[in-house]
Amino acid sequence: MGTVVRGVAILLKESGIISQQWVGAPVPRKEDEALLTGRARFIDDLSPLPGICFAAILRSPHPHARIVRIDAGRALALRGVRTVVTGKEIAELIAPVPSVVKAPIAYYPIAVDRVRYVGEPVAVVVADTRYIAEDACDLIEVEYDVLPAVADLAHAVAPGAPLIP
Repeated sequence: MGTVVRGVAILLKESGIISQQWVGAPVPRKEDEALLTGRARFIDDLSPLPGICFAAILRSPHPHARIVRIDAGRALALRGVRTVVTGKEIAELIAPVPSVVKAPIAYYPIAVDRVRYVGEPVAVVVADTRYIAEDACDLIEVEYDVLPAVADLAHAVAPGAPLIP
């Protein structure tokens, strides 16, 4: 373990953000037996209920960016699309979700005004089939204002590193 990483780990532990050593520690898991014996059941193994809808998630291609606008008009016009939900709509419906990480930011299950990692959900399409939902994601236009980001701990703790609120 490098000096910078060790220092960050000590800082996180002393600040109370990390209360236990997790890396390398054995963690008992309930699902192992079913997975290893081929008896595990997944959502795709279940027969769909009549009238069930499917969701697909549009994710950010950027590690850090401000969301300037989301235009879901073309997706909503696609036959079989029931709705498109964005972070602003979620923020109007629910309070921030408690996070396992103690951080001074309001956490929502979908980006509200900025994305903070590649793959963060930006919009959710609900449609009659999985394929329509996925196709509709391709029709959503998102304009981003890309912001500086860091990709490793050494750069994240460096003086002048961008802060991602």
